[in-house]
Amino acid sequence: MQIKTILNKAATWLRGTPKPAHQRSFQAARMDRLTANWMATEASLNHELRSDLNKLRSRGRELLQNNDYAVKFAGMCKNNIIGPGGVRLQVRTEDRPGIQDRLANTAIETAWKDWSQACDITGRQSLRDICDTLVGGLPSDGEFLVRIVRGTEAANKYGIALQIIDVDRIDTTLNVGKTATTNAIILGVEVDDYRRPVALPSTPPTPMTAFKATASACAYQPPKPCTASKLSAPNKCAACPGWPQACLACTTWATSNCLPC
Repeated sequence: MQIKTILNKAATWLRGTPKPAHQRSFQAARMDRLTANWMATEASLNHELRSDLNKLRSRGRELLQNNDYAVKFAGMCKNNIIGPGGVRLQVRTEDRPGIQDRLANTAIETAWKDWSQACDITGRQSLRDICDTLVGGLPSDGEFLVRIVRGTEAANKYGIALQIIDVDRIDTTLNVGKTATTNAIILGVEVDDYRRPVALPSTPPTPMTAFKATASACAYQPPKPCTASKLSAPNKCAACPGWPQACLACTTWATSNCLPC
């Protein structure tokens, strides 16, 4: 009996120990002592922004006012996106193939430079100043609004001007479901069936706007055709509004004990 047992053990050793079957999985999804307190949610980004967007913006703006790291980050955005010379126009029209119309090119570029100094509807900023203002606010606001004013209201000889609109004019608390006759409104942005923004039901300005009034304190106006160009910072394709990056970055640094935010 002992000889038989020894032979069985020897045969098992020669065959080798069978390896357990492995199941393909992501290491980031495993649950162990290192990830047990990793809180995650399966909610959509719009659902998370519904309660946090205004607070993220207010904290991001406070950081740009009082935090050196955030100020430096906003300055880097302006320097690397807009640059010292701002947005320039270089025209290459041709009289015929291979022969440029230098008179037309010079006239158009000269008119562009002249318009760049009178493009602000308030008459206070040049085109480069406007770009600096918009890009400098992206880290804290996540997006910006610019209305294109045409005709006599532009108050310049070119008949076109730009108006900066504070993103606080968007009522981010406004969420309306789609009906048979109206589009859905998600975080203050009216979208069609394909989530394409079609209108911005903005709230009217109030005397408290200069003191960071929340849009929810204003009365809602029915949706109007979108007359403003809306640009958001890159985010998930399903997110309607842009969301601030400055506050998120500083929070990450604080978690890493690099920066006390």
